[in-house]
Amino acid sequence: MFSQRQRKLTQLQRLALVYTPQVMLQGRDFRGWGTPAFEEALAKINARPARAQIVLELLAGGPGTLAVRVSAGVLDAAQAEDAGLYLAAYENRLESRVSAGENRGRTLAHDHVALEWQGPLAFSGSKIAQERALPLLPGAQRANSGVVAFVQNRSTAEVLQVLMLPACP
Repeated sequence: MFSQRQRKLTQLQRLALVYTPQVMLQGRDFRGWGTPAFEEALAKINARPARAQIVLELLAGGPGTLAVRVSAGVLDAAQAEDAGLYLAAYENRLESRVSAGENRGRTLAHDHVALEWQGPLAFSGSKIAQERALPLLPGAQRANSGVVAFVQNRSTAEVLQVLMLPACP
C-alpha cells in the first residue's frame, strides 16, 4: 500500500525514479530532507493558511484499534472534487535490530511510524464526516500511538491541511 502510494505520487510529478528513503513534500520529491533546507521548506508551508479544516476526535475503541471521528471541509469548493481525506494510525517508540549493512548490530529507534492507512475518503460536496476504526499492530502500545488526518489534492498531491492527535494513556 505504501509503495503503491509512493509510485503514484512519483507518477503525478512525471518522475522516473522511486527510491528509499524518498521524501515527498507537497507532492514533490525533496532530496534535501536531512538539511536546513527541509526545515525552511516546512516553515514556508506552515506559514500558509490552511485550505481545509479538520476536526479529529479519538473515541473509546476496542483493544488493538484506534476509533476516530473525523470531519473535514475544503474551504475552496472548487477544490472539493479533487480532495481526498486520509487517515493513518502511527506508533512511537518502536525499535529495530539491524542485522546487515552499515548499521549492522545497532538498534534503531523509530517514532511516528505509519502502521495503518485509509483513504482517499471522498468528500460529499465540500465536506466529509465519518467514524473509523484504525487497527494497531499486535502488541502495539495504545499510549505510544496516535492518528493523523490530512486532506490532499489527489491531482497535484498538495496537502491542504494536516492534523495529528496522539492517544492519551
